[in-house]
Amino acid sequence: MIDQRGFRLKAFCEKIGITPQGLEPAIVKETLPVRVLKKMSEALNVPVSFFFNETEGVSALSTDAKGRKLCLGCADKSEIISLQRDKIAYMERENSNLQDDLAEAKKENARLQRLVASGAANPADAA
Repeated sequence: MIDQRGFRLKAFCEKIGITPQGLEPAIVKETLPVRVLKKMSEALNVPVSFFFNETEGVSALSTDAKGRKLCLGCADKSEIISLQRDKIAYMERENSNLQDDLAEAKKENARLQRLVASGAANPADAA
């Protein structure tokens, strides 16, 4: 796949920040850091999940000198779990902020409805 995307192995490795000598063993041993997977996905224009699908995944990237398929299988699972936990925490904070904003908007709406009901000519003037 690296060749199909127009890369030579050395240029690809430079782009993702790993040496060619380090890439092959990391793929074979399934020890690529998530940051390298992200750079690989960007360089190859595929989602990171591409590397976790054995039927379509990295096994198609290359073979080693002995003809063995290079397959990631998975990156450091603890890194992936950590990234997912960070994403969940961020989304929970955003959800909380949006709920706070909604509560404030409901209060403001109720205030404006009371003003209109009381006959205020222009609710904005009563603010």
